[in-house]
Amino acid sequence: LTGIKGVRVIPSQANYVMVEMNCDAKELTKVLLTKYNLLIKELIEKTGGKNYLRLAIRNSEDNDRLIVALRHELHSI
Repeated sequence: LTGIKGVRVIPSQANYVMVEMNCDAKELTKVLLTKYNLLIKELIEKTGGKNYLRLAIRNSEDNDRLIVALRHELHSI
């Protein structure tokens, strides 16, 4: 994730990763669900309007799908 332009990973010791996006996190969440069937939690209201997402990936296949989707969508923005 740290190699994807537009994504800032927040250090965590939980079983999920929180990232700050340089785009509209709410819109990106919708695109990831409808286009890639990836369910991502946006945290805009919980972070005072910041474009944060919470990512929880089950396995390496889902992880790979998420990385491909983020690279493609962030490149399109």
